[in-house]
Amino acid sequence: MKNPIYYYGKSKDAPNDFKRFLDKKGLSSDYSLEHFESEELDFFPEQLDRKKNYILIIDEDYINENILYQVLKIRQSALSPYFTIGCIIGKSEDLERKSYWMKYGINLIAANDGDLLNFLIQLLYLASDGLIPIQRFAETRNTHAKAIIDQQVYLNSVNQFNATLSSDIDVSVTKDLIVRLQNSAPLQLKTCTKASSPASGAYSQFETTWDLPQESAWGEKSSEFLNWDTLKTQLDFNFKAKSQRPRRILIICQISTYVHYLKTKPNDSHGLQVSQVEYTEDRFEHLMTLEWDAIILGDTPSLSPDERYDFSFSIIDACKASKRDCLLFITESVSKSEAVRKVTRYEKVITSPDKLSGTSLSTVLPALSKPVETGVETYVLDHYSKYTNAFIQHSCLVTCLSEFFVIFATNAKIPAKSIFSLDIGFKLPLIIVKPIRELERIGDKTQYMGFIFGLKEEQLQTLRQAVNYYLQKEVLQIDNNFLKPVIEATKVAIIEPAKPELTATTEQKTELTDTKKVKTYYTKH
Repeated sequence: MKNPIYYYGKSKDAPNDFKRFLDKKGLSSDYSLEHFESEELDFFPEQLDRKKNYILIIDEDYINENILYQVLKIRQSALSPYFTIGCIIGKSEDLERKSYWMKYGINLIAANDGDLLNFLIQLLYLASDGLIPIQRFAETRNTHAKAIIDQQVYLNSVNQFNATLSSDIDVSVTKDLIVRLQNSAPLQLKTCTKASSPASGAYSQFETTWDLPQESAWGEKSSEFLNWDTLKTQLDFNFKAKSQRPRRILIICQISTYVHYLKTKPNDSHGLQVSQVEYTEDRFEHLMTLEWDAIILGDTPSLSPDERYDFSFSIIDACKASKRDCLLFITESVSKSEAVRKVTRYEKVITSPDKLSGTSLSTVLPALSKPVETGVETYVLDHYSKYTNAFIQHSCLVTCLSEFFVIFATNAKIPAKSIFSLDIGFKLPLIIVKPIRELERIGDKTQYMGFIFGLKEEQLQTLRQAVNYYLQKEVLQIDNNFLKPVIEATKVAIIEPAKPELTATTEQKTELTDTKKVKTYYTKH
């Protein structure tokens, strides 16, 4: 049994290099690579093998609105834990501008002017949950450096009164949150008025809605923060404000049923935000705290007919208790709609004796596509908006730096696969991963490991020089002046990287074909 790697792109060099690497490192017995040059991308497996990890590598020439929508549909379904997705762009200087693609579920972005084999190693490590051994590099050994680290968040929508953010850290308890928009002054958010998990329109753990300072609170328009008039002027160039939002739909069914629908309608969003889950008892209470406009109850083979009947009534009770106007569509029902409405005293119930299928989903979802009227003109920031990219700053303690990863400590609870960046004179993009070794707590702070990605060769060379320069030195501060002494000391010297050495730790010498997801740390699917 091999784990599939699907490469979508016109380049033949990259997939050939990847195949040679897999052969050289003895990984071709566990991973197979297929190259697809057609721009008609088919991500969805006919039958999901839950013992396999699926790796997708997509060339940026193939990225468009439809592809990002397909990626998001994977992330908002039971497929998500089994997919690791990377993208290759032309130049690393475009990384920050295109990093908002990660909002839709792309895990890593690499550049052609960087190290693509490191990119492949990182994808394999993420997909295998740390079972693939990584290269060993020199590390700084006396680092206890105060630093500011940027957390990647996304501005989903904004109007004169509030803004909605997606993030992987729960920031709802924060007051006067400062969000730094890309290439713009920071935006001040006052109080969180609503929080839910997961985010409805992004590959993020949390979605929060915040009050914006109102006209009287802006006072004399300060140049420190972005005011509404300026933000509105910027947005008017790119968007049309709407007093509507898409309906949020939850589908409870087997993944095979949903995949059949995805394969027949891969690019048809119906103007909906659709999430799919398989039934699990422990998730029900959490799912019912979210604000759904409609819930579709499909096939639930783990439930007996009596249990399924009780479960459908539990959904109705939850809808009534929340006082939300949520439509419930129940398939495989022995009771007619009118009978269920009478017994439950809940009017928004539709039943059907038929099983849910990809074909019936293609009929039901368009019927639910009428948007919800909000009464407030709101700018919804779509897939191709640089304005969705935003950052929240956190203080941290950097304890180790290498050319491959950064280890830092913070009070925040951070799930794996979250995105951060550390400014050392240029930005080091980081993806939080399962550590390659045990990391102890430092007081009340938890240590995290972030793989560095997306750098070009010149930046990697400078980073190597910095690591060698600070190898034994005490490091107490990391900021954008970090590289100045390094550059002075290495104007002439050229430090070659150590030859990559692929060695497995005891924990990593595990049968790679058995890659069932067993999480012992916070992660996001």
